[in-house]
Amino acid sequence: MIKRLILTKFGKFTEEVLDFAPITIVSGLNEAGKTTVFDALFDTLCRPPGNTREGRKLRSRYGENRQADIEFNREEINFEVSEFMNLHAIRAGDINIEMSDQSDWMERVKSSLFSGGIDPNLIRANLERLASTQGTMAHNRNRKQFESDRDQKKNQLNLLKTKRSNILQDEKQVARQEKDSQRMERSLREKEQELGDLKKQLNIEEKIGTRKELDRILEFLDEGEKIENDITLLNAYRDNQTEVLDKLQRDIAKLKSDQRLKEAAIDISRTDVENMENETKDLIKKEEKTRAISELAASINEKIIVFLSDPPATSTISWNKKLLIMGVVALLCSIAVATVTESSVVRIFLVALGFALFTILGLLAKTHKVAIDKEGRQRFFEDLVSEWRNSTLDDDRAQWQILEEFQETLLSKKNAYRELKEKLNRINNERNIKLDQLENEKEDLIRLKQNLQNFVEDEKKWLETRGVANRDEYLANLTKRRELALRREQRKSTLVAFLREKNLEKTQELRRFCDRTLREFDEEGIPETGKPEHEFVLLKRSVDDKSHEKEDISNKLQELREELREKGGVIRGSLGGIPDQIIQEESQIKKYDEMIENNLLEREAAELAGEIFSSVARDSDAALVELGKSLSQEFEEIIANSGQVTVSQLDTSSILITDAGGTERSFEDLSSGTMNSFLFAARLALAKLATTGKSLLALDEPFTSFDKYRLDNALAMLKKFYDENGWQIIILTKDEFLVDQVKELFPEEKVKEHRLGI
Repeated sequence: MIKRLILTKFGKFTEEVLDFAPITIVSGLNEAGKTTVFDALFDTLCRPPGNTREGRKLRSRYGENRQADIEFNREEINFEVSEFMNLHAIRAGDINIEMSDQSDWMERVKSSLFSGGIDPNLIRANLERLASTQGTMAHNRNRKQFESDRDQKKNQLNLLKTKRSNILQDEKQVARQEKDSQRMERSLREKEQELGDLKKQLNIEEKIGTRKELDRILEFLDEGEKIENDITLLNAYRDNQTEVLDKLQRDIAKLKSDQRLKEAAIDISRTDVENMENETKDLIKKEEKTRAISELAASINEKIIVFLSDPPATSTISWNKKLLIMGVVALLCSIAVATVTESSVVRIFLVALGFALFTILGLLAKTHKVAIDKEGRQRFFEDLVSEWRNSTLDDDRAQWQILEEFQETLLSKKNAYRELKEKLNRINNERNIKLDQLENEKEDLIRLKQNLQNFVEDEKKWLETRGVANRDEYLANLTKRRELALRREQRKSTLVAFLREKNLEKTQELRRFCDRTLREFDEEGIPETGKPEHEFVLLKRSVDDKSHEKEDISNKLQELREELREKGGVIRGSLGGIPDQIIQEESQIKKYDEMIENNLLEREAAELAGEIFSSVARDSDAALVELGKSLSQEFEEIIANSGQVTVSQLDTSSILITDAGGTERSFEDLSSGTMNSFLFAARLALAKLATTGKSLLALDEPFTSFDKYRLDNALAMLKKFYDENGWQIIILTKDEFLVDQVKELFPEEKVKEHRLGI
């Protein structure tokens, strides 16, 4: 079963991977790429040669550099072009079957139905007539006539021999010469026998040489087949795809480096967190003591603040002389100006203003001074220092000269706790941030490891797909396949020479010729090894010598016979034409014996062959009837009330279909929809005959001419075909209704859909 189709560069698809299931649907509008997917399947499953019509068509559509590959779950599947297009692929507008095709799949159907495509019933009838022993049959009448004529000739021969014996009884000399002639004839026969034995030995030695040559040819062909098989096994190494593997390995190396860096960063972050936690523990240990010192410092500082807000002091009054002088001057000036002023109101105003300024400046000139009680302040300072040192909380034994220095120390102790808390909070915040960073880095590391694992799996899958353990092995297989291809090319000239020498055209014909000749040699008992070369040369020389000796004896015998003819003239004169008549009668009797023997042999052979073809005829008739029943059943599942299908030959022109009214119609008289329905049924029936085991069906818009009723029946028949045979089914369609029907018809886990976009 197809696992996935990899469209590296094929038409509109680039680096596209389509996964396949037992039922795979490729749907989309026109121009979405369904035909391209079908052509890619056809190209990868059939690999049509570039010089064929299909190969040229693919090259015209997708170019020389098209690249697609296919992966299988278990065993690899491949087809010849005719088998795929006639049995395993149904395309819109091309549902017909080329039933007259002579490809391998058609031969498999024919061999299962017709025993080679012949009519065994006709042959059986003819053979039964030839094997009959009835006297009325022509061959039996001929044999009886031959026997009667032979008996008459034997009687005449006996009479002639008796007459000749009586005439030659007194011819002693001629008899002796005839004995000499017979002796020479025996010698000639012996020489011929010896020559025949030598020629037989020579023939055997020549056949041994021929056998060695044929064995070398078969070894050559076996080596060629092994090279082809090895090339086929190494098809995955047809193109160098190390760039993909190199990229994977570079990605893996980078991810491993990133992983090491990330692990180092995690170790640093973990160390930072541990250091912060240790520092936090130390600060927590100090916190209690620092808090007590801070509280004592705050308490004492509060006392200082209260003391400084109202310290013990004495109050005195002092005058600012400058302000007093200014007040007196202002008063005098206002009086002086008022005395020279005529208006009484102005004078009153100026005098009042002068007194006001004098009063204000006088008040401003008066100052109350508070003098601090230094002795009381010193006693207060000493009491606080004593209280601080008696607390024994702080080990600081600093000497303070004034209260302000002591207060600064208290403030620093108070701030120390606040700074400790702030530092503790800051460290906690930094630790939390570092913990978050550590977690993020761990998550990043997990993702890196997952990505690394994915790339490692991809690398492993890439290598496993090509059946190798590492890059070196892949390169070794690439090199091996190139070397095998080069060897195949180098061997072509030798193969052509072998074919030309044997006057053959195809390699299989050469193999059959070699196998057949070697079987004949085995039946003749020809050994595999013969004489050494020098003995073979001596044998040929012996044959030549014996031929010359035979020729010498034959010449001498001929001279003796001439002499006998001359001496026996008188005897012949008395014998007349008796010797010639005897020879003629013996020749006629021999011919009659041969004719009678041939007649008997033909009858026995006909009887035996008749039994064989009778069995073949029974099997072939049953197969044709069974095919007709199968087509009828499949056809009826699509078209209700369809009649019987009669198959006389494996050809659409010889198929008759009986309709519901009982009328027989030829295939060409059916409507286009009915014809396509029948052909769809025939496709399924013939596929089961021509294919053993599981295979696949590729349906490219197969039901465009079907109405809803026939479509439902066809899909039901397709479901039945899948349930019974387990074939993988691939459907390419733009019909969303058909997609929904297929999804409803087959189990959800068996269906995989790819929706293509324009």
